[in-house]
Amino acid sequence: MRSVNKVAIIGVGLIGGSLGLAIKKLSDAPQVYGYSLSESTTEKAVKRGAIDVACRNIGDCVKEADIIFVATPVGKIVDVVKELSSKVKDGAIISDVGSTKSSVVKTIEGFLPKYIHFIGGHPVTGSENDGIDYASETLFRNFYYVLTPTASTDSNAFKVLHSLLTSIGANVIAVSADKHDQILATLSHLPHMVAALLVNMASKQVAEKQNWLLLAAGGFRDTTRIAASKPAIWLDICLENKQALVENLREFEKALKEMIVLIEDGDTQKLHQVLTKARDTRLNLPVAGKKDLSQMRQLMLMVSDKPGVISEISLTLGSLGINIEDIEIVPITETTGFLRLTVSGEKQAAAAQAALQKKGYSVEIKQ
Repeated sequence: MRSVNKVAIIGVGLIGGSLGLAIKKLSDAPQVYGYSLSESTTEKAVKRGAIDVACRNIGDCVKEADIIFVATPVGKIVDVVKELSSKVKDGAIISDVGSTKSSVVKTIEGFLPKYIHFIGGHPVTGSENDGIDYASETLFRNFYYVLTPTASTDSNAFKVLHSLLTSIGANVIAVSADKHDQILATLSHLPHMVAALLVNMASKQVAEKQNWLLLAAGGFRDTTRIAASKPAIWLDICLENKQALVENLREFEKALKEMIVLIEDGDTQKLHQVLTKARDTRLNLPVAGKKDLSQMRQLMLMVSDKPGVISEISLTLGSLGINIEDIEIVPITETTGFLRLTVSGEKQAAAAQAALQKKGYSVEIKQ
């Protein structure tokens, strides 16, 4: 990463530590500085090879850093960015790893100077375990990493961050902050609330009927595994993504009532339809896999050099579920440039071409 000489990580736990480990495995890896409230955490991170330097304060950590990752709990992200914003160099790129985006992105873009670039991020991976002890260099490999660019996102800053994340094996996809929160409310936040309720309901029954948890089978354990996550993290998520989460809980409440009626009525035909649809959907969930280089396709297009172009293009592809494997921007004149996007799969490339042409771009596909 020759264009990135120093990376700073604020919060060297599971995600921050894993970022450090993955980055340090790169050839020509940048220096990685780390800061956490606990000095013992940063000392462990140094011993594990996740960071090169353990900092005693945020200022020393972010000074002259090209990219800063804020890997703190969601509720602290805005305050941390405020604190470090006066300590970073012009042109620095700041990104977070929080699982809620809308409020964070809007608030930070509202106060951050234009010469400092913020791009919201969320690695859709992790573990119910937390802390530097559980960090892994492979945590992001072949998993989706969501970026949430906006109309004011700097094209070069997006390219630099995108390049670093793809180099550690992540599938980077762009989604608007609002859409991200709606999606994650369904796919992540609602399941955690349901898991917590199931565990608490079982715990209540155990208190009434002794030792029932001894009978907990694999299904119960698999369904409720995420309930073992830290409560403080989920308190922040509930508050930050309250509207989308409440909407999903109400939809789930409606689905539960419909299921109750089907069971009470003994409607085996409709019950079978519900269970079959769920089974088919679950079996067809995508799984992480190796990238087939022979399937890579390049999209070539001319773009104007103005704010929001890279955001529009990446969000257009992200809305189709297409992740961009690589981005190359080649300036031609002061006002125009040549953009080369790499995506995986002929069908993906064709869909991306059609979507971008609807936006008014002339797009050529090359293998």
